[in-house]
Amino acid sequence: IDNVNYFESTDNTYTFNNLEANHEYTIYVRVSNISKTKEASKKIKTLELSAPEITVEKDSTWTQSKTVTIKYPSGENLVYSYKIESLDGNTILVDETIVTEETTNIEATENSIVIATVTLGSSNQSISKEVTNIDKTAPTKSLFEYEVIDNSIKVIASGEDLESGIYGY
Repeated sequence: IDNVNYFESTDNTYTFNNLEANHEYTIYVRVSNISKTKEASKKIKTLELSAPEITVEKDSTWTQSKTVTIKYPSGENLVYSYKIESLDGNTILVDETIVTEETTNIEATENSIVIATVTLGSSNQSISKEVTNIDKTAPTKSLFEYEVIDNSIKVIASGEDLESGIYGY
């Protein structure tokens, strides 16, 4: 391969493992018998490694949790994994997790970054997606003002929420 090494084989099959994805190699083959040797070569490109896709259910809606779906590309010998970090990237919330399914659903229960990776040999492709608008804390303040007009009362409510996910008044 790439005129570096020849590997001897007694049958007509040899597999080169752990090659770089989306890379062109030149394969040289020598076939010998007792009297002669014949050589041939071809340029062969390995498969392109596509990045996974990440979608977030109710992406812009405030909820207490969200379903994150990761779709990995199909192919042989691919390794799928994901991890989850805090929004500032300083804390790993879920360490690297290997999965076997091409489609994986994760339940995110806090604002975070999901990083999905597909690996083939020494090559990999990753994608990250922020998962936000998750609010699991109660509002910190609930206030209201009022105004009496004849026989009516007009109420103006306000509140504070540390995660800003106020659902309604």
